[in-house]
Amino acid sequence: FPKRLAAMPGVRVAEFAVPPFWKGDEVATALVQECYRQGMTMDPAAAHMLVESYGHAMLPLVNEARKLSIYANGGPVTPLAVETLCVNQQNTFRLLDAWFRQETPMERFQTLDALLLNQSPIPLFALIQGYLD
Repeated sequence: FPKRLAAMPGVRVAEFAVPPFWKGDEVATALVQECYRQGMTMDPAAAHMLVESYGHAMLPLVNEARKLSIYANGGPVTPLAVETLCVNQQNTFRLLDAWFRQETPMERFQTLDALLLNQSPIPLFALIQGYLD
């Protein structure tokens, strides 16, 4: 991050290292702590669900937590909110299955458009590759 930008008033720089995949519990704990530090409350079970769905990179996790906190209207982020509002692997598999069962190319492209609007394309294409193999 450019030092002159970081030195500007009101700018706060936060850097997060991506921990190894086997440290999911530590990532969930760190997410709960980061949420607390930013004035949000997150149920530990909700944090585990986010880590399971989005991986170990803290920046996307914190961004999702912020969105969920707005939805919770100042209350704690719950597992139900995560299940309701977040894109997860199960939803993606269901959508992919529906995509492959559709008959017309137009239907397939409409579903693909919905998928790409709701999820990063890299994991999506990895799932498609695994589905086709």
